[in-house]
Amino acid sequence: MPTRIRSNGMSIALLINQAVSTGIAAMFLPTVGKYGYSTMFFGFAACTVLYFITAAYSCRNERQDAGGNRSTLEGAGR
Repeated sequence: MPTRIRSNGMSIALLINQAVSTGIAAMFLPTVGKYGYSTMFFGFAACTVLYFITAAYSCRNERQDAGGNRSTLEGAGR
């Protein structure tokens, strides 16, 4: 990201991060009170698995786009 607009991007990212944190904090205690801790645990576990699958798929595509295998990527820097 260009230096000129990097601070704006970071400000937006921090704003979104704060909003998500506030949302989680606001719904945590009511959810635990109604359904128990296990519901929150498995909800967060499901989000973790979803993120892992998304990241693994995204990284795999990036590597394939760059030329295929690891030896090709390592040899490109020489």
